[in-house]
Amino acid sequence: MNQSYRTMNIYQFIRIVVRNIVLLMLLPLAAGIVMYVATLNQPLEYTSTATIFTGVTSSSSIENMGSNRVDYFAAQSTYNNLISILSSRSILEEVSLRLLTEHLMLEEDLKGIITARSHAELEEIVPDHVKDLMIPGDFDRSLENMIQFTDMDKNNFIYGIINYDHPHYSLKALSGIKTLRLGSSDIIELSYQANDPEICHRTLEILIDVFLEKYSHLKKNQTDNVVAYFEQQLQRASDKLKDSEARLLEFNTRNEIINYYEQTKHIASQQEKIEIKMQDIQLEHDAAAAVLKKLESEIQSRFKITLRNREILKIRDDLVQINALLASTEVERDRGDPERISEMNRQKNSLEASLKNKIDSLYIYERNSQGVEIERFLGDWLSTVVEYESAGARLIAMSEKKEEFLKLYRKFAPLGARLKRIEREIKVNEEEYLEILHNLGLAKLKQQNEMMSNIKVLDAPNLPIDPMPTKRKLFIVVVAFFALIFTLLALFILELLDKRIRSISKLHEYTGLTVAGGFELQEQHSPGFTSLSERSANYLIENLMIHTANPDRTGPVSIQFFSHWEQEGKSHILEQLAVRLEASGLRCLNICVSGDPTLPSIPGQIIMPLEKMLKVSSYESYLSELHREAFQGSDYILVEIPAVSKTLQNPSLMKSAAMSYLVVDASRTWSAADNFNLEKLKQILGEKIHSVLNRTSSHDMEELMGEIPRKRSFLRRYIKNKIIKRYI
Repeated sequence: MNQSYRTMNIYQFIRIVVRNIVLLMLLPLAAGIVMYVATLNQPLEYTSTATIFTGVTSSSSIENMGSNRVDYFAAQSTYNNLISILSSRSILEEVSLRLLTEHLMLEEDLKGIITARSHAELEEIVPDHVKDLMIPGDFDRSLENMIQFTDMDKNNFIYGIINYDHPHYSLKALSGIKTLRLGSSDIIELSYQANDPEICHRTLEILIDVFLEKYSHLKKNQTDNVVAYFEQQLQRASDKLKDSEARLLEFNTRNEIINYYEQTKHIASQQEKIEIKMQDIQLEHDAAAAVLKKLESEIQSRFKITLRNREILKIRDDLVQINALLASTEVERDRGDPERISEMNRQKNSLEASLKNKIDSLYIYERNSQGVEIERFLGDWLSTVVEYESAGARLIAMSEKKEEFLKLYRKFAPLGARLKRIEREIKVNEEEYLEILHNLGLAKLKQQNEMMSNIKVLDAPNLPIDPMPTKRKLFIVVVAFFALIFTLLALFILELLDKRIRSISKLHEYTGLTVAGGFELQEQHSPGFTSLSERSANYLIENLMIHTANPDRTGPVSIQFFSHWEQEGKSHILEQLAVRLEASGLRCLNICVSGDPTLPSIPGQIIMPLEKMLKVSSYESYLSELHREAFQGSDYILVEIPAVSKTLQNPSLMKSAAMSYLVVDASRTWSAADNFNLEKLKQILGEKIHSVLNRTSSHDMEELMGEIPRKRSFLRRYIKNKIIKRYI
């Protein structure tokens, strides 16, 4: 059942198309004609194109001389920036204002800028106070007036024409400018479509001029700000470096430093030499002191000579002083006066000679065996005295020199840390200065590179001559197609929403009863209507004969027909059934139950009053009361009962019928009241009730009778027999 019902639905859709073929042809045709008329005065569209060479990836610059590496992510970002700038609101607003200003300033020569028709339309809509903003011969001042007027408020004419939907000056129209990078090349293509070829061409020219100006200004501002920043930081670093160097100079001057590290190295070296020399002199002095002491003791004890008298001591003191001066002069030989040193050497030699003479005068010369020995002792003592005093003088001088170096060392020791701090500060400032100087150089290099921009107009915008092919035909076809689709959808939706019974399968679905037959709507006058009615009546006769066959039956068979509602076609079905029974040689008697005794009867039909129907127990007994002997020779008694929903029924009489048929009008809907009435009939009649569908279409009759012969073309017969029946 499911498969047949699905197939029936597909057939139903096909029938919808066939049944409404005229509507499906007329509505798309009408829609196409309407679109044709609507597009008669459709304005022609013109397209202008231009190309810009960016040089982002292929051109060299002073930043990357000799480098062939390309950062594709950076290149893609640059192209995105260029395309975004080209379609930015500020760029389009300026293009709109420039274009409008240029058009308003025109008076006679319109060629290459705007057509006469578009200029006349513009002159009609522009108010006089806007035209007064134009200054003849001064485009820049006129443009400035337009900008100031636009910024005054948001309700003026210029603001409205830019932000609404004017076909030439609005942002909506200019946003139709397409920007596209051609493949992976360095070329950006611009294209614009408008209904005025002059405006189309001029708009692209102004856009390119504004873009190049804005882009150059934007890049220049970026690099100028960077250069200005690094120049400011460089001046600050230079001042810091000069300040630290000045403090170093002042520090060296104040502390008498020429080269701190060489000086400290020299001081350390001299101090070490002084230490070594003092040790040597100390050893000489100690050795001379020991020898002198021993000699004086020996001379005193053996020869009774005192070498410590006043004159000798005075000469010795003078000798000590002159030796000290010589020793000091020797230590500072590089700063000593050569003449003074020579003088001191003469004084020293003189004192040594005086001391020797003094010793000689103290010598008591005796010509004895000890004379030679005394002379030797005194000579040794004199040389030892000279050596001792000379070593002592030099030791004192070296001690003073050592103290002087210690003072110098104590002075230079703390200066090192301070000097190191100043030098470290200078180094830091110098590195900062050099780093900023390097960055400034890079910024200036970038600035110079931006000034040498590689963006060039490769192909200037062309002035379109031929309009673009219109899509008028396509629009007509599309509108007609969608009209067809919407009509089909509407018909299908109406079919799906149609709750009428209409088909035999739906009647069986609603009632659950066996459908004994179906009768076509007589008003349709379909081909072969008479033969179709005969076949329907034959099917119904076969059904009642099958279900009423009884070999033991001697009297006529009572068959009753009823419906839930009035005017569902019971009389028509009984008439068709009676005709076919009579034609088959079977005699039948027609009874009509009615509450109206004046109802005109069909010839041969018996009217049973309604009140009588409620009293009799069978149709045979009723006919017997009427003394109708004719019914004894009848084969069937066909009874028409009034609408079940409006008439009180006699269960005994209804049960006496051999078979009952519920007549249902296919053109109405099935309701809950139908279910109620049907349940009431089922309780009375049980299984002796079938249904008959009346006033259905010949297409729906095919569910009962198969294919109904009708006049079809070869194509329709082929599609139905070879495609629909086989595959659907």
